[in-house]
Formats: sequence, C-alpha cells, structure tokens
Amino acid sequence: GLYTNFHARLSDFNVVDLAPTLYVQRRLGITQLRFQYTLDYVTVGGDSYLVSNALQPTLTIPESERTFTQAFMRYQRKDFQTFDLDPQGINPTRDANNWMLGAMQYWRFSDDRGLVRAGYTFDADQTGSAVAQGNPAHTAADWSYTGHRFSIGAAYKPLSATTLQLAFDYYRQNYNNPNSFSPDLTVRKDNIYQLTGTAVRDLNSWLWVGFQYSYTRDQSNVAVFEYTRNIVSLTLGGAF
Repeated sequence: GLYTNFHARLSDFNVVDLAPTLYVQRRLGITQLRFQYTLDYVTVGGDSYLVSNALQPTLTIPESERTFTQAFMRYQRKDFQTFDLDPQGINPTRDANNWMLGAMQYWRFSDDRGLVRAGYTFDADQTGSAVAQGNPAHTAADWSYTGHRFSIGAAYKPLSATTLQLAFDYYRQNYNNPNSFSPDLTVRKDNIYQLTGTAVRDLNSWLWVGFQYSYTRDQSNVAVFEYTRNIVSLTLGGAF
C-alpha cells in the first residue's frame, strides 16, 4: 500500500505512507484464520515521522448463511522519529506498544443485497514516563491511554450496480496521566465521533467509482487537542 497527499499551502505537512503487508490465511473447518504483518513507514514534509510494525491474527466464524463474526487482536510497535518540525524532541516521547482486542458481528440481508455490522474494540497505548529530551515539561506519559471504540455500519444495493454505505464510530480515549499541555495538569479524555457516508457505482465488471463524505469531531477536555474535520473524496478503483 502507498498513500500520499499534497497541500497547496502547507507543504511541510505533506504525508507519504508506505505500508507493505504480508499475510497467510487458512481455512479450519467452517472457520478461517488469517495472520497478518504490516509495516508502516511514514514521512511528513519529507522527514521521517513514524515506523510501525504490527502483527494481527483474525478469526472469522460463520454462525449461519447470513451471519458471521470476526474476532481479532493486534500488537503494534510504534517508533516515532525526530523530524524538522519537532526541534524539542517531543515526538519520540510517543513511542508506544499498542495492544488491541475486538470483535465485529455481521448480518447479511436475506436478498444478499446488503449487510449491517456492529462491534467493539479495546486498545491501549503504553508509552512509559520518560522525560522528553530538551523539554522536561513534556513526557511520554502524555500519550499513554486506554481506548474503547464502538462501531456500527450498513451497506445496501438499491440498484444492481450501486452500493450505499453508512458508518458511525464512537471512540473514547482515557489517558492515564495529567497532560503537560494543560495549564492545570488535567488528565486528558477525548470523545471522538466519526460519521462516513459512501456511494459506489460499478462502471463495468472490474472498474468502479466512489464518492465519500467523512465527518470527524474530537471533543477533548484539553482544548489544544480539539478539532473538527470534513473530508470529501472521489475514488476510482478496480479489481483484476
């Protein structure tokens, strides 16, 4: 996988993400087990920003012709690099071991033209408590958290070549320590809401076009971390 973006007025924040993935998948009776390794190498403004290694097994269990469950866990090592926009060395204090565990339940419609899904994921970032070099006000403990993500979604084909998708995620992050970006050392808590709507149209047997709108709202009790983001995208894709 390769992702990149370009900013007209914020070129220092251009992102390149190189993410090769290797997996092995095996059927065990009616169940299916997949074991996956993913490397993420991310640059920001041309400078090395993050190197991540992740291992994730996923077990898919069908309960009937219309329902199945996916259970998954993941270990991820996140190694944040020092880069030009971070002269005080704050970024590497985010180095973390991330542990994730979750499950998603799927229900297919009887006419096989759509599905609904719902699931829960728990994750924890363990960052330690070392003081950042050159700035004792910021520590690795700023970034240590436990998270709870609730996800629901639906997909439906109103026409044979058109698919509509709607998804909503609520992600609660409870940080473990007082935050040094807060004047009164408040323990940071974030409520992140994400709503995504997508329309996909098949152009032929292998080519499709998609239109998507995504809204993200992060409500944090430490004001510097609050943001609202709106993304509109047009995607051309193919399977061959």
